[in-house]
Amino acid sequence: MFNLNAKNVVKVYGNKAILDGISINIREGDKIALVGENGVGKTTLLRILAGEDDNIEGSIIVDGYMPRVYAAQEFSDNPEKTASSFLGNEKVQRSALRFFKELDISQRILGMKMGVLSGGQKKILQLIKA
Repeated sequence: MFNLNAKNVVKVYGNKAILDGISINIREGDKIALVGENGVGKTTLLRILAGEDDNIEGSIIVDGYMPRVYAAQEFSDNPEKTASSFLGNEKVQRSALRFFKELDISQRILGMKMGVLSGGQKKILQLIKA
């Protein structure tokens, strides 16, 4: 069983607190939604919970194992890189082929450069990689 418990998380940029005393408990199977205006810290909180930002006050306690991944809103990879090289190892590429088949996406996407892919195609690749 997986459990993630964040207590009194504070994240400061410069002299501005983006998150101030956030506490949340997420258990395996929970579904959560973060709703709020731009700039209130939703993405920052997700990055912290995924373990991508540990420059915080407060605590994050993880019991059990479940991969914690975060697929960024903005895509900032090399536009000349192929989708295949973005995904990396062969195991991930095999997984991608299974997803492509289920989603009726041509496997030719693997040979295409990231710079010519649509935003939706890039997001699918990010999620597969994650």
